[in-house]
Amino acid sequence: MWVAEIVKSEWETLRLGKFKSLIVKAARRLAVQSLLAVLLSGAESEDIEDLAERYFTNKRERKKVEALLRKFGLSEPNIDAEAFRCSIADLAEINRRLVDLGSRRDKILQQLEDYRAGLAKPALLDAG
Repeated sequence: MWVAEIVKSEWETLRLGKFKSLIVKAARRLAVQSLLAVLLSGAESEDIEDLAERYFTNKRERKKVEALLRKFGLSEPNIDAEAFRCSIADLAEINRRLVDLGSRRDKILQQLEDYRAGLAKPALLDAG
């Protein structure tokens, strides 16, 4: 049972690690939208949403957004940083789960070690 629990826990740890990068990647459109909202403060929100969507599908619009970012000293890594910032609550939740899984694994390993050490103790013979 201990081994099954460790395997299950490690599998979930791997899955959650992959989810973290997927969550940040999924937040990139929201990040572009957020940056554009700050840079184009007078623009309509629908126009900003449309431009953010076309950033990922239209090369000309992508170049337009990149030029706008450069104008304000920003670049694609700023989009990634904003995507990370937008995802921080979800990432924190995953990190909490990863800590829980690591703690459970360590506890099981300690139980295994305690059990193994108990088996290795010589039996005391009754002197009487």
